[in-house]
Amino acid sequence: MAAPTVVLQVVVTGGAGQIAYSLIPLIARGLVFGPRTRVNLRLLDIPPSASALEGVAMEVQDSLFSTALDGILATTDEAKAFDGAQVAILLGGFPRRPGMERGDLIEKNAGIMKRMGGCLEKHASRNCKVVVVANPAPTNCIVLASYAPSIPRKNISCLSRLDHDRMAGMLLHEANRCLAAAAANGNGSAKGGSWQRLGPADVRGICVWGNHSNSQVPDASAVEFRVNGCWTPAPAVIRDASWLNLSNSSHERFDAEGGVVLGDRGRRYICIKLPS
Repeated sequence: MAAPTVVLQVVVTGGAGQIAYSLIPLIARGLVFGPRTRVNLRLLDIPPSASALEGVAMEVQDSLFSTALDGILATTDEAKAFDGAQVAILLGGFPRRPGMERGDLIEKNAGIMKRMGGCLEKHASRNCKVVVVANPAPTNCIVLASYAPSIPRKNISCLSRLDHDRMAGMLLHEANRCLAAAAANGNGSAKGGSWQRLGPADVRGICVWGNHSNSQVPDASAVEFRVNGCWTPAPAVIRDASWLNLSNSSHERFDAEGGVVLGDRGRRYICIKLPS
């Protein structure tokens, strides 16, 4: 394999947190930016987390990630972390507590995003690519961008894939239940018992409208399932029209699931998907 030819300056905020702990090994192994890109990684967190941050950096060093890691810096100094940054992954933010709505987080996180935007404006590369992860991500993204006017707006984005995948999971669960029942009864799209269990690649047309909050509206009107190799409209698979109206009161679980997970586990989602 050819030797890596690029060194990328990457800053990760909230570097001592749970999400960073899952993400950092992926970066260090070359699974995020590719095997031909070496990464100079800066981990940033607040002073009370300095000890934990140093522990993370030591663990990374002990793991001998030679594939893509060019160097690692653990710091609470924002200027050092953002100096010349070409990629900024903003995990840091005020966490959602049990009983809190995402709207409650706006006031808490606006100040953080204002400060991060100022750091990007003052210290980062003008072509820095920025992704905001802390919730409410779309609102935080707008606040951040307004304080980093020199960074092109097209370079600043946020993650909201969870809502899409949550809807996909609900649809697939119900579709598989319906197909199994149809196969058992010898009718419907899976008559004869020849159906295969559907997976994430077998659903398309998912849409979730609105901000990442309890006011978002899931829309299954364009959803199709790939059943036995053929794309089939959702109503032909899930024949309960009221169930497919995902925005009705029977699907409060979709809106509330983040709070349910938070209450049940006592912490936020921290799963990071591995590249397939």
